[in-house]
Amino acid sequence: MRFLLLILLCGSVSQSIRAQTHEKFQNAEVIYDLVSDNHGDQLRTLITRPKVSKARVPAIFFVGWLSCDSVEYPMGETDGFGTIFWRLIEQSGYATLRVDKPGVGESKGDCSSTDFLTELSGYQAAFDSISKYDFIDPERIFIVGLSNGGGTSVLVPRHFPAFFQMVLTAPILRASGSITSR
Repeated sequence: MRFLLLILLCGSVSQSIRAQTHEKFQNAEVIYDLVSDNHGDQLRTLITRPKVSKARVPAIFFVGWLSCDSVEYPMGETDGFGTIFWRLIEQSGYATLRVDKPGVGESKGDCSSTDFLTELSGYQAAFDSISKYDFIDPERIFIVGLSNGGGTSVLVPRHFPAFFQMVLTAPILRASGSITSR
Protein backbone atom coordinates (compact mmCIF):
# COMPACT_ATOMS: atom_id res chain seq x y z
CA MET A 1 0.00 0.00 0.00
CA ARG A 2 2.81 2.43 0.90
CA PHE A 3 4.62 1.52 -2.32
CA LEU A 4 1.49 2.28 -4.39
CA LEU A 5 1.04 5.60 -2.58
CA LEU A 6 4.69 6.48 -3.27
CA ILE A 7 4.29 5.67 -6.97
CA LEU A 8 1.15 7.80 -7.21
CA LEU A 9 2.82 10.68 -5.37
CA CYS A 10 5.95 10.52 -7.57
CA GLY A 11 3.82 10.41 -10.70
CA SER A 12 1.81 13.48 -9.74
CA VAL A 13 4.96 15.42 -8.72
CA SER A 14 6.63 14.47 -12.01
CA GLN A 15 3.55 15.55 -13.97
CA SER A 16 3.41 18.83 -12.04
CA ILE A 17 7.08 19.57 -12.76
CA ARG A 18 6.59 18.82 -16.47
CA ALA A 19 3.56 21.11 -16.62
CA GLN A 20 5.57 23.98 -15.09
CA THR A 21 8.63 23.60 -17.33
CA HIS A 22 8.94 26.44 -19.82
CA GLU A 23 11.61 27.56 -22.26
CA LYS A 24 14.36 29.85 -21.04
CA PHE A 25 16.64 31.55 -23.55
CA GLN A 26 19.85 33.46 -23.03
CA ASN A 27 19.13 36.03 -25.75
CA ALA A 28 15.33 36.25 -25.77
CA GLU A 29 12.41 36.55 -23.42
CA VAL A 30 9.30 34.38 -23.85
CA ILE A 31 5.83 35.90 -23.66
CA TYR A 32 2.93 33.50 -23.16
CA ASP A 33 -0.43 34.68 -24.46
CA LEU A 34 -3.75 33.31 -25.71
CA VAL A 35 -5.83 33.47 -28.89
CA SER A 36 -9.15 31.77 -29.70
CA ASP A 37 -9.89 29.41 -32.58
CA ASN A 38 -13.24 29.24 -34.40
CA HIS A 39 -14.60 26.85 -31.73
CA GLY A 40 -13.76 29.30 -28.95
CA ASP A 41 -10.90 27.20 -27.56
CA GLN A 42 -8.15 29.26 -25.97
CA LEU A 43 -4.83 28.43 -27.64
CA ARG A 44 -1.51 29.25 -26.04
CA THR A 45 0.89 31.34 -28.06
CA LEU A 46 4.61 31.60 -27.42
CA ILE A 47 6.18 34.84 -28.56
CA THR A 48 9.90 35.43 -28.22
CA ARG A 49 11.47 38.86 -28.16
CA PRO A 50 15.21 39.51 -28.49
CA LYS A 51 16.55 40.92 -25.22
CA VAL A 52 18.99 43.39 -26.76
CA SER A 53 16.85 45.13 -29.38
CA LYS A 54 15.41 48.58 -28.74
CA ALA A 55 13.87 48.97 -32.23
CA ARG A 56 11.13 46.99 -33.93
CA VAL A 57 12.39 43.62 -35.13
CA PRO A 58 11.38 41.24 -37.92
CA ALA A 59 9.25 38.27 -36.88
CA ILE A 60 9.12 34.62 -37.85
CA PHE A 61 5.69 33.01 -37.58
CA PHE A 62 5.84 29.21 -37.41
CA VAL A 63 3.08 26.96 -38.74
CA GLY A 64 3.50 23.53 -37.20
CA TRP A 65 3.24 19.94 -38.19
CA LEU A 66 0.42 17.41 -38.28
CA SER A 67 0.95 15.71 -34.89
CA CYS A 68 -0.44 16.82 -31.55
CA ASP A 69 2.98 17.72 -30.12
CA SER A 70 3.71 21.04 -28.45
CA VAL A 71 5.73 23.73 -30.20
CA GLU A 72 7.42 24.49 -26.89
CA TYR A 73 10.86 22.93 -26.36
CA PRO A 74 11.84 23.48 -22.70
CA MET A 75 14.61 20.87 -22.98
CA GLY A 76 16.24 22.61 -25.97
CA GLU A 77 17.32 21.00 -29.21
CA THR A 78 15.75 17.57 -28.71
CA ASP A 79 14.84 17.10 -32.39
CA GLY A 80 15.10 18.91 -35.72
CA PHE A 81 12.21 21.28 -35.05
CA GLY A 82 13.59 22.11 -31.61
CA THR A 83 16.92 22.90 -33.24
CA ILE A 84 15.25 25.24 -35.75
CA PHE A 85 13.35 27.04 -32.99
CA TRP A 86 16.20 27.35 -30.52
CA ARG A 87 18.84 28.48 -33.00
CA LEU A 88 16.60 31.06 -34.68
CA ILE A 89 15.41 32.39 -31.32
CA GLU A 90 18.92 32.58 -29.84
CA GLN A 91 20.87 33.72 -32.91
CA SER A 92 18.67 35.59 -35.41
CA GLY A 93 17.70 38.72 -33.47
CA TYR A 94 14.14 38.17 -34.74
CA ALA A 95 10.94 37.83 -32.73
CA THR A 96 9.13 34.52 -33.18
CA LEU A 97 5.54 33.44 -32.75
CA ARG A 98 4.29 29.87 -32.27
CA VAL A 99 0.91 28.48 -31.25
CA ASP A 100 -0.02 25.14 -29.70
CA LYS A 101 -2.96 23.25 -31.19
CA PRO A 102 -6.16 22.68 -29.21
CA GLY A 103 -5.53 20.38 -26.23
CA VAL A 104 -1.75 20.59 -26.57
CA GLY A 105 0.48 22.17 -23.94
CA GLU A 106 -1.62 24.73 -22.09
CA SER A 107 -4.16 25.13 -24.94
CA LYS A 108 -7.78 24.14 -24.35
CA GLY A 109 -9.63 21.69 -26.58
CA ASP A 110 -9.00 18.25 -28.06
CA CYS A 111 -6.26 17.96 -30.66
CA SER A 112 -7.27 14.47 -31.80
CA SER A 113 -10.71 15.69 -32.91
CA THR A 114 -9.57 19.01 -34.41
CA ASP A 115 -10.44 19.42 -38.08
CA PHE A 116 -8.42 21.33 -40.66
CA LEU A 117 -10.50 24.52 -40.61
CA THR A 118 -10.37 24.75 -36.81
CA GLU A 119 -6.61 24.26 -36.82
CA LEU A 120 -6.26 26.87 -39.57
CA SER A 121 -8.42 29.33 -37.59
CA GLY A 122 -6.04 28.99 -34.63
CA TYR A 123 -3.05 29.80 -36.82
CA GLN A 124 -4.93 32.73 -38.37
CA ALA A 125 -5.89 34.12 -34.94
CA ALA A 126 -2.27 33.82 -33.78
CA PHE A 127 -1.00 35.49 -36.96
CA ASP A 128 -3.54 38.32 -36.57
CA SER A 129 -2.33 38.86 -32.99
CA ILE A 130 1.10 39.97 -34.24
CA SER A 131 -0.17 43.54 -34.53
CA LYS A 132 -0.56 43.85 -30.75
CA TYR A 133 3.18 43.43 -30.12
CA ASP A 134 4.81 46.84 -30.57
CA PHE A 135 8.31 45.35 -30.82
CA ILE A 136 7.44 43.47 -34.05
CA ASP A 137 7.91 45.24 -37.38
CA PRO A 138 4.69 44.44 -39.31
CA GLU A 139 6.46 45.07 -42.61
CA ARG A 140 9.02 42.30 -41.98
CA ILE A 141 7.12 39.12 -41.19
CA PHE A 142 8.27 35.72 -42.37
CA ILE A 143 6.09 32.60 -42.27
CA VAL A 144 7.83 29.25 -41.92
CA GLY A 145 5.72 26.15 -42.54
CA LEU A 146 7.17 23.04 -40.90
CA SER A 147 6.28 19.64 -42.38
CA ASN A 148 2.48 19.60 -42.89
CA GLY A 149 2.54 23.30 -41.99
CA GLY A 150 4.28 23.90 -45.31
CA GLY A 151 0.96 23.32 -47.05
CA THR A 152 -1.15 25.09 -44.44
CA SER A 153 1.06 28.17 -44.12
CA VAL A 154 -0.03 29.74 -47.41
CA LEU A 155 -3.58 30.01 -46.02
CA VAL A 156 -2.65 31.62 -42.69
CA PRO A 157 -2.30 35.33 -43.54
CA ARG A 158 -5.72 36.85 -44.22
CA HIS A 159 -4.23 40.35 -44.60
CA PHE A 160 -0.86 40.70 -46.28
CA PRO A 161 1.62 43.20 -44.83
CA ALA A 162 3.72 45.36 -47.15
CA PHE A 163 6.67 42.98 -46.85
CA PHE A 164 5.99 39.29 -46.67
CA GLN A 165 8.12 36.16 -47.13
CA MET A 166 7.22 32.51 -46.81
CA VAL A 167 9.46 29.48 -46.29
CA LEU A 168 7.91 26.06 -46.84
CA THR A 169 9.67 23.04 -45.37
CA ALA A 170 8.37 19.76 -46.77
CA PRO A 171 5.08 21.12 -48.14
CA ILE A 172 2.57 18.70 -49.56
CA LEU A 173 2.75 19.18 -53.34
CA ARG A 174 1.57 17.37 -56.44
CA ALA A 175 3.86 17.00 -59.43
CA SER A 176 2.18 20.07 -60.94
CA GLY A 177 3.37 22.08 -57.95
CA SER A 178 -0.05 22.97 -56.56
CA ILE A 179 -0.88 22.48 -52.93
CA THR A 180 -3.12 19.54 -52.17
CA SER A 181 -5.28 18.63 -49.22
CA ARG A 182 -5.31 15.32 -47.44
